[in-house]
Amino acid sequence: MKQAKLERVLMPNTYVKHVAQEFSDHERLTTGSGIPADALLTYAEPVSVAQHLQIIRNALELSGRSDWYFAWGRRMAEHFHGPITLAWLSAPTLGAGLDTFLKFIPSRVPYHRWSGQVEGAEFVCEVRELIDLGPVRVTLVEIPLLVMHEYVRTIRPGPMQGARIELKYPPPEHAAVYGEWYGCEVRFNAPRNALVIPAAWRAVHNMGHDEGTWTTSLRHCEVLCAITEDKDTLTSVRRMLFNRFERPLGERVIESRGSGGGPASIAAHPHSPFAQRRHHLPGGGRRCAAAACARIAGQSQPAHPGRGGGTRLPGSEQFRALLQALVRDDAGRLPAPRERRRRLITCLPPRRRG
Repeated sequence: MKQAKLERVLMPNTYVKHVAQEFSDHERLTTGSGIPADALLTYAEPVSVAQHLQIIRNALELSGRSDWYFAWGRRMAEHFHGPITLAWLSAPTLGAGLDTFLKFIPSRVPYHRWSGQVEGAEFVCEVRELIDLGPVRVTLVEIPLLVMHEYVRTIRPGPMQGARIELKYPPPEHAAVYGEWYGCEVRFNAPRNALVIPAAWRAVHNMGHDEGTWTTSLRHCEVLCAITEDKDTLTSVRRMLFNRFERPLGERVIESRGSGGGPASIAAHPHSPFAQRRHHLPGGGRRCAAAACARIAGQSQPAHPGRGGGTRLPGSEQFRALLQALVRDDAGRLPAPRERRRRLITCLPPRRRG
């Protein structure tokens, strides 16, 4: 994907808000990003990759030191990754947790290609840059490696001897402190950027494993973070529905946009496609999604500005039945495309003719 196109891709605001906790000068931190300084800590919208990169560049300048990101990365560590956090913290083994993270994190950090593979007696968690990261390359390559490194240390307490960090670039000016943060071998000028651990560590039992939490959180990830089928209307609809119904019961209301016009908004969830005009669904998906939600809510058509009030959505049992029809089954399979279309059509009002 070309640089300009990928820089327009949206990603969660979590990471820039987390960076904001490291610095008090939010005016300088948000310079050039288009995000209001006074709203950074409570910013409710996704950010573009370009905005994310700009804030990280500003953070590097504000810190005045090239190793500033180590403390930030360790504080963030295995937390603050949306539904992935609960999934890999409740996984049965260290290996299952890393597999889950590597599978779903691309939806949250889209400027890398993530992969994990066994190579002989080692397991390699590789991060490949998809765009030129410029002056923040070291920061944005090593933060993912540090996050996975800290996860390994959490699930498998003890020394990290036997693991290593591989980096494609020469030693930076702060290379002398790497041993303090990683506690394992670090190889510069390597052919890849990766965290490498003994493959035997994958079998280490996670003391925090809970089967119910693990199973449920994986389903959350499938809906909110899956990227392989995200380009179709169905996936966009089920993601929007899941976001909406997972909110507290008292907030399950479809509200009209007001005088701005357009289809009904799924009341204010920050990741809802209708809460963000920049989220466009292909093939008339915005209209289809609004109609689907209206049908589920018991309306014949989506709400429109000026018609007043909201319509309370059904309870969680009805929603979960719908969700189960649209997402993977217990064996992890998706319905065939024709079957998925049939299931979606049952949620839509009949098309008007003439």
